[in-house]
Amino acid sequence: MPEFYTTQFQAGLGMVEECRSFLELWEPEDTVKTLEVKILDEGILPDVTARRVRNLVAEMWAPRFLPNEALPARDLKIILGSLNRDSLSQLCMLFTARAQLIFHEFMSQLYWPRYESGRTIISRDEIKEFIIEAMDEGKMQKRWSDSTLHRVTGYLAGTAIDFGFMSRLPNSNYELDPPIIPPNVALYLAYNLHFSGLSDGDALAHEDWQLWGMNSHDVLRQLQYLGREGHFIVQGSVELVRLSWTYKTREELLNAIAR
Repeated sequence: MPEFYTTQFQAGLGMVEECRSFLELWEPEDTVKTLEVKILDEGILPDVTARRVRNLVAEMWAPRFLPNEALPARDLKIILGSLNRDSLSQLCMLFTARAQLIFHEFMSQLYWPRYESGRTIISRDEIKEFIIEAMDEGKMQKRWSDSTLHRVTGYLAGTAIDFGFMSRLPNSNYELDPPIIPPNVALYLAYNLHFSGLSDGDALAHEDWQLWGMNSHDVLRQLQYLGREGHFIVQGSVELVRLSWTYKTREELLNAIAR
């Protein structure tokens, strides 16, 4: 995950359907430039300029889906046909949050604490204050101007809206209405963390689960549910959990999700 907050995600916010289209065109050997050319040649964004396409691919798509030798893009391309919009949206959110620290911490440090306190509305001013506090803590390489602060406040809200976690209300307010993590997304995330080399306990406690407001106990219950489908054998408690992982390779996991 990046060390600093950036404005990079302004290029596309959530852009779930565009991501689906890009994944359908993309092949593992493609460079960023190759994908740009394919998008322009296929005309899948007919009302978008070539410069805008370059920004979308280089600034939005590539940082989210091409890290780790394009592992996110490779995985999603295999299971894309089995993903409904909700599942694709939430996987896109996962990779966006990993690429953009500001969005990850917005969700885990502002969005979910507000929601868990019983509130269902958040204001634009609260989002702006979250960013100001981050600047005071040195989370940007340099302080943002007032105009940048104003824009990024809108970008954060717009990205959460695109992923289905908020909706606009009058008077610069937003309604919080988080979706439940789909089983196939929870399955993917659990194995993704496992294949990265984490222990079972560390996988349960990983910060990515906080994107859905989940703590270790919530994750354990989710995995126990998935265990009844044969994806794991779960033993023990949060304090001393042991998982027997059914799928030994990425390919086995992705085939199971795609079924």
